[in-house]
Amino acid sequence: MTRLRTLLPAVGLGFLSACGGGGGGGLSQYPAMSVTSTNVQNVTAVVFDSQNIAEGSSGGASFITGVTGGAGHSQFRFADFALQQLERIAVQAVPAGTLTGVTVSGGWACTGIGGGTVSYLATFSDPSATYLMPGDSFSVQFTQCHESGTVLDGVFAFTISSVSANFDPASPVAPYDLAIDTTMSNFSANDGIVNVFVNGDMSIAISDDGAGLVDVDLSGSQLGGKDGTETVVLTGYDYMLSADSVSGDFTYDAAATVGSSKLNGSVTFQTTTPFTGNDGTDGVSNGNPTAGVLVITTSKDSSSATVTAQPDGVNVQIDLVDSDGNPSTIMTTWDDLAAL
Repeated sequence: MTRLRTLLPAVGLGFLSACGGGGGGGLSQYPAMSVTSTNVQNVTAVVFDSQNIAEGSSGGASFITGVTGGAGHSQFRFADFALQQLERIAVQAVPAGTLTGVTVSGGWACTGIGGGTVSYLATFSDPSATYLMPGDSFSVQFTQCHESGTVLDGVFAFTISSVSANFDPASPVAPYDLAIDTTMSNFSANDGIVNVFVNGDMSIAISDDGAGLVDVDLSGSQLGGKDGTETVVLTGYDYMLSADSVSGDFTYDAAATVGSSKLNGSVTFQTTTPFTGNDGTDGVSNGNPTAGVLVITTSKDSSSATVTAQPDGVNVQIDLVDSDGNPSTIMTTWDDLAAL
């Protein structure tokens, strides 16, 4: 499970390596499950890992795409990936800053050993505009595309829902705001380390204040993915991630229903108090949350778990109420949860 300090996508426009392969599935595979003293720590670990499918990053036990740095992990983030595709298409479809028409198609050959292709269809809402506009849409088809040691396949489509005036994806200048709606259809990537296959929808809202603070909101109706034998499906999800590169302070707020093959069941969760902490920039913190509360519930019965970060940034308190109404408290650590 990745620590919360790694949650925020390092939003940028350079090509990042990805990962891929596998198969998806619907939430119907995972019926609502009870939260018990036997499974509550595994449930908690899956809940905190669930942000990885929305963020497009992973830590030690999580199943999808990459984490920044670390042996045996890739580096891929959906927000970065969407922006990178937007940049590449804009450079080709908007030559010299002037749109060539309402609908533009094109593509390019992939540069890695093994070749492959990328094709796109871009539809512009205002052909007279010289910058991106709300309503502009792009569909990108990867066909066994080998890039930077990664094989990409499937469709990654997105529509701009809002954008700052004069936003140039080829050279964005903060402050800016950008919101896009994406769909992934049999989208896969394979870098030889992690194999992932993703289907679903995601809205990505990015705000960069130009002074170090970046906010990212990742939300959607359903997103599912598989790596190896583990499948996770999110429904009704919303992850709000914020980090200040100057102070190192971060905030994490989330809600979703998560179904997991690791649990063979599903639970619903929501932060009632956002998780906050510092990534270690202050020279004191270890990067874990030092405050925040998340509540896990299930539609199967009245069992629940309340997860509370402790001020030392090491320990985590889990207050369980089982289906019979019996309360109990379990103390664990972020490291122990990360190992599950």
